[in-house]
Amino acid sequence: MEDISKISKELEKIGSVLVVGGGTAGVQAAFDLVESGFKVYLVEKSWTLGGKMAQLDKTYPTLDCFFCGIAPEPLGCLRNFDVETMAFDDALVDISEKRMCRATIVRKPHYIDGKHFNLEILSSVEVSRVRGYPGNFEVALYKTPNFVDINKCTGCGKCAEVCPVKIPSEYDASLVERKIIYRPYPQIMKNIFRIDKIDLKEEVQKYHPELDIKSCLSCRKCEEICPEGAINFNAVPEMQYINVGAIILAQGFELIDPFTITELGFGKFKNVITSLQLERIMTKSGPSGGRLVRPSDDKEPEKIGFIQCVGTRNKEHNYCSTVCCMHATKEAILAKENLPEIEIKIFTLDMRAYGKGFEELYQKAKNVYRIDYVRSRPSFIEEDPETKDLIITYVSENGKLVKENFQVIVLSMGFIAPKTTKRDSQIYEIELNEHGFIETTDFKPLNTSRDGIFVCGSFSEPKDIPDSITEGSGAAALASALLADQKGSLTEKKRYPTQMEIDYKNPRIGVILCHCGNEISRVVKMAELVKFIRTISDIVVVENEFYACSPQIEKKIEYMMTQYNLNRLVVGACSPRTHAPLFKEILRDIGINYNMVEVVNLREQCSWVHYSSPYKATQKAMSLIQMAVAKIKKAKPLLENYVGINPRALIIGGGIAGMVVALNLAEQGHPVTLVEKEDDLGGHLKKIV
Repeated sequence: MEDISKISKELEKIGSVLVVGGGTAGVQAAFDLVESGFKVYLVEKSWTLGGKMAQLDKTYPTLDCFFCGIAPEPLGCLRNFDVETMAFDDALVDISEKRMCRATIVRKPHYIDGKHFNLEILSSVEVSRVRGYPGNFEVALYKTPNFVDINKCTGCGKCAEVCPVKIPSEYDASLVERKIIYRPYPQIMKNIFRIDKIDLKEEVQKYHPELDIKSCLSCRKCEEICPEGAINFNAVPEMQYINVGAIILAQGFELIDPFTITELGFGKFKNVITSLQLERIMTKSGPSGGRLVRPSDDKEPEKIGFIQCVGTRNKEHNYCSTVCCMHATKEAILAKENLPEIEIKIFTLDMRAYGKGFEELYQKAKNVYRIDYVRSRPSFIEEDPETKDLIITYVSENGKLVKENFQVIVLSMGFIAPKTTKRDSQIYEIELNEHGFIETTDFKPLNTSRDGIFVCGSFSEPKDIPDSITEGSGAAALASALLADQKGSLTEKKRYPTQMEIDYKNPRIGVILCHCGNEISRVVKMAELVKFIRTISDIVVVENEFYACSPQIEKKIEYMMTQYNLNRLVVGACSPRTHAPLFKEILRDIGINYNMVEVVNLREQCSWVHYSSPYKATQKAMSLIQMAVAKIKKAKPLLENYVGINPRALIIGGGIAGMVVALNLAEQGHPVTLVEKEDDLGGHLKKIV
């Protein structure tokens, strides 16, 4: 008979959770779990968070910038690690002289970044083995080496200047090239470079056959020029072992390779591009600086065509990718805003605008922006060899064969499961469905075939960002229920520094204006706004920021508050609903009372409302900033009082949603009262046969 003590030890639950995948679903799951009182390991195989969303400019249906969707939460774990009180290995990322923890923290910092200290981000890491039971899994993690010592790298960029090997940039969808030593995108990781691999045989043979280089070791130019000696070609892979009570899989999706759709001319005709490439072209941080131009001649197109469902809804992939209709609609609107006179046609089999706000955006695209939707599936594309225009052949809605010229054709590529999914299914011992995604059931869409391992986002089937975020929270709730009795067992509480001795009676105010990429600055005349603000009494300094919610902003605010002896802060940015907590937390972390900041919504109340009138938007922005300054002048430090929380939940409505929520909260250990006006539960579910 097996030893009883051994069995009980194996079945002992652990109050930590592993989230695999740092896209929107994984990030949402991770932060929900941290807020619920669990230690969380967030594993990401690349070295940045955000997933595919990080490549997007705006997200539908609100047309928010991607950073507004994901930044306020991850910044909690990216900020405020005090390097003087911590020891690090080579798995860290420098953010404006602060450090983001990417692997094991050897010693705890003196001041813990409170909100999300209990989240440990493990980037450049993949899961290689899983053993154990629900509530107690042993996980082996494989960490890919970075051949740049980030404790020494200052981000000077000299290494990239001398590197002779260029390959297509993954972040910019292969529109431009990057060096072997590179940084992906500055909004997330500032001034830190990376080398993913040093064996360059494949890259050199494919892109630089003229070079006699087989690896970085036969070149070493970056090593020779680096003034800090940060290049370390001796770095080796590492293994790390962790124990967790539950696992959430959120590895996302891949796009179908457009080169496999030969009849549409991708790779043959320069002006046939993918929707992701168009996204990067129209993005301010993209290769053309946000200018909508076609690749062949860098000229503004007069006519663009979108082809939907490329690679899906066919025999090989007989499903809908769910996002393509609205993604094309969003891109068409952005193209119209970029070039108001451009003509746009979207070729689609049907229109699927089923999410909240989707139909309204679709109708706006048709009726306000005059975007033409054609129900047809073009089968062939030709190119005019002189003009490089593209000629589409399609059957019109009245059955006629039509040939039509376009300057650019955009392919909306379908979603497929990641290439590693089959290997992952073997590691986690879970089943896949017929399309290669993670197998789930209709009434348990977040449960895999193995207890204790959950799934969310597009790793189980294609879905959009709102649904992915919702599923991230749902998976976190299931993990919380499984480990309810271990809540808080492995977490640590925040300690704030003692507040500075500051004279709050005499206002000294600093102002930060966020361009929100170009979401605010493309309408509001920022130079005029700055000039006006400087005339307001008690304003000491005004600063412009491309993204005021970027990780480096804390260092900027700390410098402003101390250098100019400020005691109040006004931020002109986007919604205070999402971003005010971030700035309040930053002030607390540098020893200033959290009530001494005011956030003004320049995006929604100025640039969005008055997008067609820059003058009105600018005048309104001046008034709003002036009002915020008048309010913050009267602000006084607030003292926090902590009160007990009644953990009982009231659920109103006994349909399927109410019942599921009630059961999950009860499983987490909370008293629940479920109220239903009818005699029995079930709602509309009772009417379904």
